Amino acid sequence: MALFRFKKPDDLSALSSAPNPAVQPVFPAAPEAAGQTVAAGKDAAPTVTVLDSFGRAIQLPREQWRKEVLPKMVEGTARDPQRLAALVLQCLRDGLAVEVLPAALRLAAVDPDIERSLAVLAAVQREIGDLDDSARTLQELQQKRPQSLAALVGLALLREKAGQRSAGLALLWDALQIDANYPDALHGWLQWESERVGDAGFSASLDTACNLPKSWRARLWRARRAFEQQRIDEGIAELRAVFEIAGDDSDALTMAAGDLLRVKRQDLIAEMVLPRYRIERHHPNIGVLLLEHFAATKQPVLGEQMLHELRVRFPRMLDAQVARFDQVFTRMAAPAEETDPSASSRITLYRLDRPLWFAAIGEPEWMLPKKASGARRVLFAALSVPLSAGPQDQARAEEAGRLSRSVPLFLAEKLWLLSPLCGSVVMPVAGSGGFVVSAVPWAEERLVDLMSAADRQQILLVSGKVSIEDQKRRIDLWVYDCNKRQRIGHVMAESGAEKNALVLQPLLAELATILGIPPIQQPPFGNDLWWERYSIGLAQVAALVIAQIGSMPKDRIHGQRAILEWLLAMSLEEPRWAPAKLALAAGICADAAIGSHVYSELAAPFAELFRIEPHQSPFAKAAVKPLKVLGLLPVWQQRRAEILAGGGADYLAWVQRIENS
Repeated sequence: MALFRFKKPDDLSALSSAPNPAVQPVFPAAPEAAGQTVAAGKDAAPTVTVLDSFGRAIQLPREQWRKEVLPKMVEGTARDPQRLAALVLQCLRDGLAVEVLPAALRLAAVDPDIERSLAVLAAVQREIGDLDDSARTLQELQQKRPQSLAALVGLALLREKAGQRSAGLALLWDALQIDANYPDALHGWLQWESERVGDAGFSASLDTACNLPKSWRARLWRARRAFEQQRIDEGIAELRAVFEIAGDDSDALTMAAGDLLRVKRQDLIAEMVLPRYRIERHHPNIGVLLLEHFAATKQPVLGEQMLHELRVRFPRMLDAQVARFDQVFTRMAAPAEETDPSASSRITLYRLDRPLWFAAIGEPEWMLPKKASGARRVLFAALSVPLSAGPQDQARAEEAGRLSRSVPLFLAEKLWLLSPLCGSVVMPVAGSGGFVVSAVPWAEERLVDLMSAADRQQILLVSGKVSIEDQKRRIDLWVYDCNKRQRIGHVMAESGAEKNALVLQPLLAELATILGIPPIQQPPFGNDLWWERYSIGLAQVAALVIAQIGSMPKDRIHGQRAILEWLLAMSLEEPRWAPAKLALAAGICADAAIGSHVYSELAAPFAELFRIEPHQSPFAKAAVKPLKVLGLLPVWQQRRAEILAGGGADYLAWVQRIENS
């Protein structure tokens, strides 16, 4: 039941603890997350960390959590005693014993597992100071289950509370005579023994526990002690003996993986842990430790596969623990830079005449504003990055590359949605795959020569450059009349690189004046930083969209997880801007189309995003294709009637086409 957290006198560093989702605790405690005595009452933290429906950690005042969140959590587990017990134990570990007492009483009333329910109730009663009630609960448990080890451990803790640790130690020893590997009994006995005899005598106590019949859990600790004292061969021998008895026990795998990582014996992780691990039955901490193993041994394919499986099986619950591995494996798997000059010289100009997300989600023409016949088109070319002002490291190079695409994509989308003009973007793609960032602005005459005569009459070309110097970023844009073959204006935006957002909105106002259109009315939400981050999201998802239609090799696409998570964050941070959610939908569809599996990790948050969306919003109306891709058509069907009721014939025909495709 995880009532003890055993630590040696030298305060060993612990393994990664189990995830701690206060809203929906579903994991048992990891072996070293066991049994920490928890704070209650006046010593409890003033706030409680919970996960919202999107997996985001938020802080709630303790009283608000007690009144508004906990009752719903208890009600949600009412028909699942195992989850209710996990909820109560998680709250105990979080110092919420007082708040969770009603849930523990409910568990005792409905749980067919008498030992579990009464042991949990006794633990809650003990932590809130109701020692007499706790003793009576444990006596009831002993009457119903005379061989209950949980009752012996609970009574031992009550003896300790009463200042009778020797009596408590004896009770724990009695429990170990019945089961030498009962975790609470062993960890409690070792903890109190270490405090009684000190480090000098602890080895003898550990040997005593290891000599009990069929003992393996104590041998895990003896192995760790050997590793810490650099007796590596002895520690390895202990682990081999452990697995002879314990088989594929989750606690054994967790401690072995952690210790072998610390002593850099990756070969033994591959031999002892990896073949025994099964994601469907073992604690997720083992999977996290194996991610460490795959990173250390530079196995990005296996690491990425396990990362995906963990994120799908435990949606949003492990994000904090596994987030960094996405970048680690992405960098390992990324193809080497192209060294063939002839391949690099083959450049294709890819042109987007609709917003970036349009084609990927099924070409919803009904969504786009109607343009007047003969409306002019503004074609934005990818920006150049001058060598003289260029970045000096990889981080700045990546930033400049994103800006070269993000600014044109952002401005073109805004013109499409908020002005009488049509916005387009042209981006150069290398023949070997990947975007091309030019060191000099595109020659306007050269681009015009590639256009048809009709295009020259209709198009205004916008080209420019992005400069990064010290802490400053500067964007310069020039407007070129393709028909007259001359520049007709210049706009500029500048900001600090670290603290200040790149101010993109004034660019639109100045461009509107040059383009001869009324001022563009900006949505009354979103600050400069958010709009810049949104534009970066467009730059990132552009690779997926272009790969989907075959203009970029699919095997050159990496980092989809970071892209989709970025777009999800943008959608949640500013839900009033529907194109952010449309960009997320496009990323999911495009990722699926190129044969990746990462998109499926977004199923739960995307379904929730759709569930809370007003039924007549553009995103709700256009969500059918990504929901279909995610295998969530039943979620769409639940809202289909109300969404279709407000759409016209064009919209209905589009929906039927997507559903039947």
